[in-house]
Amino acid sequence: MFFIVGLKSRTKTVETGRFRCPNEGADRAYRHVRARRWFTLFFIPLIPLGTQGEWVRCDSCGAQYGPDVVHRHPAGRDPTRRG
Repeated sequence: MFFIVGLKSRTKTVETGRFRCPNEGADRAYRHVRARRWFTLFFIPLIPLGTQGEWVRCDSCGAQYGPDVVHRHPAGRDPTRRG
C-alpha cells in the first residue's frame, strides 16, 4: 500500500471592492486575496497549515499591494489633496 502526500498552496478571494490604485491614480476594482498552504493526501487538501500571505490586486493594471493600501487610498478621495 502506498500514500501520495504533499503540500499545496491555494488562493481565495476574501473581499472585492473599489480603491484608488497607486499605480494608475484612479478608482479601480480590486481583489483581496489570501494564500494558504494545505497538507494533501492523494491530491486532496485536508489540513490547513497556515497563511502564506495576503495581497490586494488591482483588476485593471494587475499591480499587487499589501492589504493596507485599501485604507490608505480609499476610492473617491485623492490622496495627494489636503482637506
